[in-house]
Parts: sequence; C-alpha cells; structure tokens
Amino acid sequence: MTQKKCEHGRQHSRCEECGGIGICEHKRQKGFCKECGGSTFCEHGRIKYTCHECCGSQICEHSKRKSQCKECGNLSSSHFLKGSFTKEQIKEMGAIKVCQFPNCLVQSNGKSLNSDHYHDGNKINPNNYRGELCHEHNMLLGWLEKFPEAAITNAIEYMKRRPYKSLQVTEIN
Repeated sequence: MTQKKCEHGRQHSRCEECGGIGICEHKRQKGFCKECGGSTFCEHGRIKYTCHECCGSQICEHSKRKSQCKECGNLSSSHFLKGSFTKEQIKEMGAIKVCQFPNCLVQSNGKSLNSDHYHDGNKINPNNYRGELCHEHNMLLGWLEKFPEAAITNAIEYMKRRPYKSLQVTEIN
C-alpha cells in the first residue's frame, strides 16, 4: 500500500506544513521526539535497539553493537572492504586483547583495538591488514607514515626543549 503524498511531495501524515498527524508540537516525527516520549526511545533516553542497559536488539553478548563486534565476527564498518574477511578472520582480530605494538601493554578493556593497515587508499582488507593497536600507537604510526621526517624532528626537538625535571614535593601539614 503506497502512502498518499501531499502537495509538498511528502507523506501526508509526516508533512509539517499540512499539519500531519505524525508530527508533534516540536515539529519532529512523534516517534522520534524525546520531549514527547517518542516510542523510539527507552526509559534511559536512548534509542531502544542500541541501549546496552535494555539489551537492545542491536547489542551483542559483548555489549557492543552487533555490526561492529569483531568478537562476534561482524563488521560493517565503512573502513573494511565488504566481504574481504571471513567471519573466522574477524573473530581472530577480535580475540586480540593487547596492543600488538612492541613493548606496549595496553589492553582493550572492553573497547575494540584499532585495526592497523597500510594506508594505500584502499579499505582494510587481508592484503593491507597489519594487526590490532591501541589508539595512541595507531595515531603515532599514522603520523609517522604520513610525515616521517617531521614526526622524528619534532619529537627530538620536543625532548630537547622539555628535559626531565624532578618534582618538588611539599608536605601539607
């Protein structure tokens, strides 16, 4: 059944100018208006299907969005080449809980690590994937890859400007 369009080319019930019954006093669709208690929102004020506390339908057993959980083997992120990884490969990436940068001990603590890859203009795929990194090391490598000379020069210059100074601790009586 097709909905009847109004003179403004919209579905009549959703047209603000026509006074559609689906529009609230705040000029939003009733179901999507928090102030009116729209049906899209849960008791916590979040969209129902993405609320962790309500166990929304889009939340997985790992308390992440199903479409973004590596542990479940699901990825629909725009950074990944669609269909290039198998579900098993994605689960392997999700099983990594410690940053793979040498001597880094940062753990994921419930958050996903960043999937590191060669920045060759392509989306992440098995041919350019390098591993899982914490946010800081992912940013560091990105900067070193784009601006290697400047990154090293600036780091050395910073270290020269900012020598270590011992802190003076004063006792509070």
